[in-house]
Amino acid sequence: RILETYVAEGKVRYAFLQFPILGQGSVRAAVAAECAGEQGKFDEYHHELFTAIQRNGPTITAPDGLAGVASGLGIEMQGFNACLDEGKAFDLVRADYEAASAAGVRATPTTIINGTLHEGARDFSFYAARIDAALGRK
Repeated sequence: RILETYVAEGKVRYAFLQFPILGQGSVRAAVAAECAGEQGKFDEYHHELFTAIQRNGPTITAPDGLAGVASGLGIEMQGFNACLDEGKAFDLVRADYEAASAAGVRATPTTIINGTLHEGARDFSFYAARIDAALGRK
């Protein structure tokens, strides 16, 4: 709803930064999501990966599990695997992590609204009230 209400209107900028803090599996998962993004499937992959983790546990972040999530979304596997192997996506994940760390992020999820960090998942009204205040709305 935030994307529809604020971002689509051009009122706010939305950026998603990878912040893998749960070991190598979360780093592999973040890299895989970036590789899916190269094929225009970042959001779908990210969503399906979290669903798969809830169903199967963190073992889904093993290379075979990550590839299984990708193939289930119709991602072209040769390009996906090449992306995983070449390291460019890892560099993007590392840059995201460093940028988030520099901004003071310590946990996930964290949302930054007008320079203020908000840790944890919150409902739409929480974010809307803070965005509206930052925009000078009541």
